Amino acid sequence: MNQAAPVRCILLLSAGGFQGQGLFEAVRRIDGARVIVGDIYAEGVTRYLSADYRRLPPLSKRDAFVASLDAMVEQDKVTAIFPSTAFELPLLAELRETLAARGVAVAVSSSDALAVLLDKGATARFLVEHDIATQVPVDARTHDFATPLFGRPHGGWGGRDTRRLDDSAARDRLLAEGALDDYVWTEFLPSFEELSVDFAIRTDGTLSPLVMRKRLRTSGGFAVISESVDDPVALALAERTARAIAAIGGAGLFNIQLLHTQPDNRLLVSDINPRFGTSSGHALGEGLNLPAFFLGDAAQSGARHGVKTVRKLQDITVARLPSRPQALVFDLDDTLLDHKRWFAAKALAAGDAVARDWGDAELFRETALGLVDEGERRLFIDQLALRLGWTRAQHAQFLDAFRAARVDAPLFADVPDSLAALRAMGFMLALLTDNPPATQKQKLERAPALGAFDAIVFSQDVGAEKPDERAFHAVSTALRLPPAQLCMIGDNLFRDGLGALRAGYGGAIVLRRPGGFIQPHEDLARLSTFGADPRLVHATDLVVAREILQGS
Repeated sequence: MNQAAPVRCILLLSAGGFQGQGLFEAVRRIDGARVIVGDIYAEGVTRYLSADYRRLPPLSKRDAFVASLDAMVEQDKVTAIFPSTAFELPLLAELRETLAARGVAVAVSSSDALAVLLDKGATARFLVEHDIATQVPVDARTHDFATPLFGRPHGGWGGRDTRRLDDSAARDRLLAEGALDDYVWTEFLPSFEELSVDFAIRTDGTLSPLVMRKRLRTSGGFAVISESVDDPVALALAERTARAIAAIGGAGLFNIQLLHTQPDNRLLVSDINPRFGTSSGHALGEGLNLPAFFLGDAAQSGARHGVKTVRKLQDITVARLPSRPQALVFDLDDTLLDHKRWFAAKALAAGDAVARDWGDAELFRETALGLVDEGERRLFIDQLALRLGWTRAQHAQFLDAFRAARVDAPLFADVPDSLAALRAMGFMLALLTDNPPATQKQKLERAPALGAFDAIVFSQDVGAEKPDERAFHAVSTALRLPPAQLCMIGDNLFRDGLGALRAGYGGAIVLRRPGGFIQPHEDLARLSTFGADPRLVHATDLVVAREILQGS
């Protein structure tokens, strides 16, 4: 039997905007991760990606913020916290040891390290002291302006609020304003190539592999197209810098910037960001999940070299149903449960039980997984036996083993929190599923999050599978509600969606789960009788479906 990964509740702070989206995408890929996104704003990009998005008090209200954080750690059993911006780093550093004593890993450096890394002037002195090539700050008051000066705020990051001084007159005006010392001044570099390096440092000082990239195109301050760079000299400089950071108490996720100057061909460290970089998702493209590495997952060490990543805008459309339903009726497979993962696990478990000595074990594994991925279900064992040349006795033996195999029920990550939220919104919840009742009951027994339905209907017990109206009406009867008060949520456009509307349901939401056996095609829906029906809407997942229902 497969062993499910232990659930780890991971909190992302200030992760509502674009700065948190890349971090969210990395953390959601950690096995067994339940992700909570906290932000001070009610609306945020990741609200429509995360099944658990919560508002937090602003950092300016320190006591309220700490109390909220403490409550989540206690009630949600938070095991790790990742900051998304620089704003929350100092407070988290203060709380780090207290949280660690409660079993919470916090991706933040020590307060002493942050005093260096969050101030550009202190960072420059740190690099000079460690004999790491960088631009040495100059005194703007005595500079002769043979070259312009470039200024960055002491506490700034990226290209925010930078200044250029071309002559002493501009310097004197800034001096008169009392703002000259707000900046760290270095000689302006007219030409250079910027390299960006992403890595993680665990609290014990262990350094992850480093991923180096260059920006091929930026837009709105974000690197939208990045390409991996293979530069051993630059990588060695970055690694020296990373180890120096670890030595002063640096921990968490980091992004550092290197400048390759032209035409003098110098290599300089220009910036250290002690947090996840907005464009650090490039590391995922190389197979390195930085948050997972920080949490001790040795497997997240990177497997590819030389990739190009493109960040794009993608609209999420939140439609509205004509009326708010009283109850939601869910399909099970590929709506709540990742059916291909379940099917593959069951096939491999059966293979381990009886087919291990029947021939090439690797051939069996690849053939079984290939059939699952192709979408074969009803004739799966027949096709497997045919392709592997099994005898009738072997076919029968494997069939028995397949039926007897008990494996975990892999729910989609958004399911537990979404179902709880929908229940809290006042909806009754029901399940309507077509597959054999005995099989479906096995899945339900191994998925505690599915234990709160007000009604469960196995259509084969009714004698009519979806899209037969009798299956949908059986749920209506079980809930004691008229069909018009029900909304069907499933992955099959014609069986779940249009079938429910024909049965008189008040709405239907069709999900597009990645990797599902069925992939609904919206253009085909438009060709059907109900193609333009406002009661039929599409959603990427239950997070968006919840927003649809919120506004109904």
